[in-house]
Amino acid sequence: MDDHLLELKNIGKTFSGVNVLRGIDLVLKKGEVHALLGENGAGKSTLIKILNGYYQPDKGGEIKIEGRVVQFKKPKDALDASIHTIYQELTLCPLMTVAENLVIDKQGNFQGVFLKNREYKDIASKALEQLDQTDINPGHLVKELSIAQQQVVEIAKAIISDARVILMDEPTSSISQKDADKLMTIIKKLRDSGVTIIYISHRLHEIDGIADRITVLRDGDLVGTVNNDDVDEQD
Repeated sequence: MDDHLLELKNIGKTFSGVNVLRGIDLVLKKGEVHALLGENGAGKSTLIKILNGYYQPDKGGEIKIEGRVVQFKKPKDALDASIHTIYQELTLCPLMTVAENLVIDKQGNFQGVFLKNREYKDIASKALEQLDQTDINPGHLVKELSIAQQQVVEIAKAIISDARVILMDEPTSSISQKDADKLMTIIKKLRDSGVTIIYISHRLHEIDGIADRITVLRDGDLVGTVNNDDVDEQD
């Protein structure tokens, strides 16, 4: 299908003889918010780490991007394929400014970061404007920002990297409801711009207003994928 961006076939993962994931088949569409729902231990985070190159799937598993088979042997491979991850533990450098964090390259290369400060601030400002988050000052140190603001900077960094897929691991776990509502607005804006969002959660009520489709994992197995409109919280 033309709208299929990412396809997973027979994805499994075993650690010390324990099957953490078994035979996962999943299709991710262009410009959708796809929620991965499941309790702790369901395999959600392991699947994300396979998608971002931190883990490799067991033999027989296959990942395709727009029909082409890819192999992610390390996180940089996924970044090069425009797949960006926003973890619960944010990865920004607290003693650097917002602008400096946004222009560090994929290899974490700091060379020259401090030489063109005005240019970096312009790049940062444009990325933040795309998210309607102009209240964040590109010249401020990251350590001066709230957790919610740091999360926005992570998203802006994905935009600057031309991310086509953004993986979000329990993004509301450490922020207030007010900030969570702002995050949902940002996610919708990203989706409308054509970015595919994979949103990990264990809270059905949280994803009800944001997800286009929902995939449920349980004990390493894929239970099913449904359109959000077809979901009843009592199911």
